[in-house]
Amino acid sequence: MKLSTEHLAAVLDSLGATGVQKENEENRRAPRRGIQARASIVMHDSSNNSSPNRPAIPVVLRDVSARGVGLLYLESMELGTQFVLNVPRGKSAPLTVLCTVAHSRALQKELFAIGAEFTCVLSGKKADTSAIDREAERIREKMMG
Repeated sequence: MKLSTEHLAAVLDSLGATGVQKENEENRRAPRRGIQARASIVMHDSSNNSSPNRPAIPVVLRDVSARGVGLLYLESMELGTQFVLNVPRGKSAPLTVLCTVAHSRALQKELFAIGAEFTCVLSGKKADTSAIDREAERIREKMMG
């Protein structure tokens, strides 16, 4: 999924991502903007359909593109793990996006670089785990046939 130009511009603006676009040396589908900003994620447990409210986990964003985000986290994440990213947008409601982990690599002991693809924009409100469950089920159904 690719963020709309409007959503991407709002995110870049609210995070102060005025830095230079990273070189596309890795032949990426979408150019990245280097940033250093705080955000929060909420882990998604697809095995529990009646998900209780989970705590927000603070993370540091490293870069963002129209297709995904790079962040720093204290633990490794398995490929395919899903989480909800809550991106502050100044005076507007946070942008809430379901993300799927594409890679996780150790930078140091207890510090990992996580790369995640945007799966879908959930809403302008804080994450509702039932919406996450519905979206995960829809994706599972598409994948299974």
